[in-house]
Amino acid sequence: MERAERLKAILELIESQMQSYRIFRTKLASSDDPADKELLEQIARLLDRFTFEIRTEIRRTGEMDLDGSRSQEIDKDSELLALQTTIDRYEDALSSTGKAHTRAMLNRQHLELQQAYEQLLARHRAA
Repeated sequence: MERAERLKAILELIESQMQSYRIFRTKLASSDDPADKELLEQIARLLDRFTFEIRTEIRRTGEMDLDGSRSQEIDKDSELLALQTTIDRYEDALSSTGKAHTRAMLNRQHLELQQAYEQLLARHRAA
């Protein structure tokens, strides 16, 4: 895959993470259920930490400048859709990333977010 395509996939992932983080923080502020608040907070912290880790790795490898383009806006009313979109962006980034260390980091993050998504989905189904 060409460098430009790799960079685009990473930038879209970062943008999706940031949008999802904002959505989760908004949902957290409006939730009254302590269990929901705890899960929303946990996912927001994961998204924030993962964004930081990816930015740090990209700078460390010298792969790109992070002042890139912005991706499509995520539906602000659905934290499930926001997280699913971010997980999809991980899949795009994983398929375009060649560096072993970056790929391992993305795989770990992807797995953790998939687990968080399953927890969130279970809570929504139970509600």
